[in-house]
Amino acid sequence: SAFGTRPTSAFGTRPSSPFRARPSSPVGTRPTSPFGASPSGVRPRRSASSRRSHASLRRGWAGITEVPARLVGLGETAKQQQRHAHSPLQARRVQAHRFKHTRTNARVATPWIYQPAYAPEMATIAATPATMKRLVCVEPAEDLVSAKIAVETCDVPTPGSLDVLVKVAAAPVNPSDYGKWRRAPKGGDPMPIGNEGSGTVVAVGSTVAAALAGVGVGTTVGFVGVKKGGSCSEYVCVPLATTFAMPSDLPPEDAASFFVNPFTAYAILSESRGQPFVHTAAASSLGQMLVKLAAEEGAADRLINVVRSEKQKATLEALGAKHVVLCKDPKTDEAGVDAIKAKVDELKATCAFDAVAGAMTGALVKVLPPKGTVHVYGVLAGDIEGVSPVDLMYMKKKLEGLFLPTWLAGGVVPGYRALAATRKVRSGLAGGWCATTFVDTTPEAMFATFADMYTTTGFTDRKLRVRF
Repeated sequence: SAFGTRPTSAFGTRPSSPFRARPSSPVGTRPTSPFGASPSGVRPRRSASSRRSHASLRRGWAGITEVPARLVGLGETAKQQQRHAHSPLQARRVQAHRFKHTRTNARVATPWIYQPAYAPEMATIAATPATMKRLVCVEPAEDLVSAKIAVETCDVPTPGSLDVLVKVAAAPVNPSDYGKWRRAPKGGDPMPIGNEGSGTVVAVGSTVAAALAGVGVGTTVGFVGVKKGGSCSEYVCVPLATTFAMPSDLPPEDAASFFVNPFTAYAILSESRGQPFVHTAAASSLGQMLVKLAAEEGAADRLINVVRSEKQKATLEALGAKHVVLCKDPKTDEAGVDAIKAKVDELKATCAFDAVAGAMTGALVKVLPPKGTVHVYGVLAGDIEGVSPVDLMYMKKKLEGLFLPTWLAGGVVPGYRALAATRKVRSGLAGGWCATTFVDTTPEAMFATFADMYTTTGFTDRKLRVRF
C-alpha cells in the first residue's frame, strides 16, 4: 500500500532522520535546553504531521548560518548566543517559546514576560555608584513653609526583572507632592519626595521585557510610580508599566512634567465628551495646557476658564482662551459666581472640573443645570464646602472625583486611554501644547526656592524643577 510504512518512506523513522534525538542533532534534547528534558533524557517522538512541518521549516532555513539578533540576541548570555548561532531552527523554537509565555496586562497594556530559568543578568550602560542622594520630608507641618525637607544618602536600588534603573535628569514639584508634606510619614521614617520625573535608562532587569516595552539602556524616558522611593533622587527604580519612552531629540530634563499635568489635561478634555464645561484654577500650568490643547482640538469655544485675578485673565486671553471669568472668592464674590452662572447658561455647560475644592465646589454644583456633574481633581482650598443636598437629590446633580490613574485604567478597551494620551503628550512636549516653563533649583536649595514661590512669587506660568 502507498500509505503503509516502508523502510524507504520519507516520513518513517530511520537512523539518518534529522529529527531523531542524537548527540549531533540541532534539535535533540540537551541538558542545557531551555525546554527541559524528559526523565529519560530523550525527547518524546513527534507525530508524522509534526515531523513534516518541522522538515519544511528546516528546509526553509537551509543554508542560513546566522540568525538575526532580534531572534536570538535578546536576553541571552554570550554562551547561549554562541550555542544558538549555528542552529537557526533551535533559535526559532526558543523565540516561539518566549512568545508563547508572553501575556498582556489588560489594565496597563504593557507586556508581562515569563522569565525562564536561564534569565540573563542585568544589562547596564555603565557602572553605577553604590550610594546616591535623594530629597525626603523629615518633619511634616500644616504650614508648609515650616516643614523640614532634607537631603539624605541611601543605597542605589537594583531593578527587578520587570523594572528599569533610571539616572534622573530632573523632577518637578507638584501640588500633589507638597500636599503630602502636611501628613506624618508612615512608620515615622523620612518620606521620599516626588511622583514623576525624567532621565536616562542605565540598567534593565530583563533585556527581553524592556525591548518588548519599547525601552532599553540609553533610552530617554519619563516615569511615575517609583518603587520604594521618590522621583527627587539621583537614581530611581521604576516598573516598565509606568516608564514611557520620550522622543530621542528631546532633552531628558524637558520631559520632567510629562505625566501629571499633560495627562490630566487630556483626561479633562476627553471626559467633557464634546460638551461645554467649566475649569477652575485655569491660570495654573495645567490650566494653560488645557487652553492650548482645547485650541488645538477645536474646543476653545466650549471651555469656560475661571481665574482669580485680572493678570491671570490677561494671560489666558493671550493664549487664545475665548471664555474667561473672574471670581476672586466664591464665598464673598457673588458677582463672580453670577458671572460663572451666566456663562454656563449661555453655553449650556453640563459639567465642571474643579481643582480648587473648598467653597468653589459648592458654587459649581449650584450654578450647573439639573443632572450636571462636578468632577473634583484637586484640593487647593481644602475640604469641600457648601454642597446642597437638594441639588444632589432633587436636581439629580452629581459630585464625582477624577483620579488620573483610575481614569487611565478605565474605558471600554483597557489600556487605550493611556496609549492615546501618551501619543498626544509626546507630540506636544517640544514647544507644543504641553511644554512647561520651569524654575530650576538644586536638591540642596529646593526647599528655600519652594518657600519663596509658595509665599511670594507664586507658581502661575511656571513650575519648580529639581535638577540632578
